[in-house]
Amino acid sequence: MKGEKKGKRKGRQKKEDDKEVPNNEKEEQSKDIRQASNDPEDSDEESKRPSKISKEEKEDDISAAGSKAPKEKKREGKKKKRTGGKKGEYSTEDKCKVLEYLKAQNRPYSALNVFDNLHGEIKKVEMQKVLDALVEEEEVKAKDFGKFVIYLANQDKMPTAPQEELEQMDKEIDECRERLKNVSEEYKEKQK
Repeated sequence: MKGEKKGKRKGRQKKEDDKEVPNNEKEEQSKDIRQASNDPEDSDEESKRPSKISKEEKEDDISAAGSKAPKEKKREGKKKKRTGGKKGEYSTEDKCKVLEYLKAQNRPYSALNVFDNLHGEIKKVEMQKVLDALVEEEEVKAKDFGKFVIYLANQDKMPTAPQEELEQMDKEIDECRERLKNVSEEYKEKQK
């Protein structure tokens, strides 16, 4: 019991000593201690070792000890440059990307679907603003279904085929139907 009390008293005395010593003196004391540990008269190999160790040496020491070295994450690819001004603003490039995507797919999408299909090239907040701007410019049409809004490319601005071309396509479709009918009849006969 007496040993425990002495240990406690020593701890208290150290704390009190630390409070009395100003910061400048503490720094000087720590410098003196460092210089004493780097004294060339010491025969220990560790004291002769340079204070700065390269990453490779640290990894070698860690791997020799049997523990795994922490892996550094390397960011692959280029960092996307922001083309818009402030946060939440969009650029004309963003508008073009969205409009081209909607025209190429030619089917309705929600803002979230467009965001997902463009693989995060444009942020969600910006996507909503881009789509709203395209609706105002009448490049895209929006249809509300309660809380849900669907966006699709404006079909009035899409190119239409001339009447002659449409008639030719109808003829090709009729020919394909006749061939299908003939092939299916031949198949039934062979099955019997």
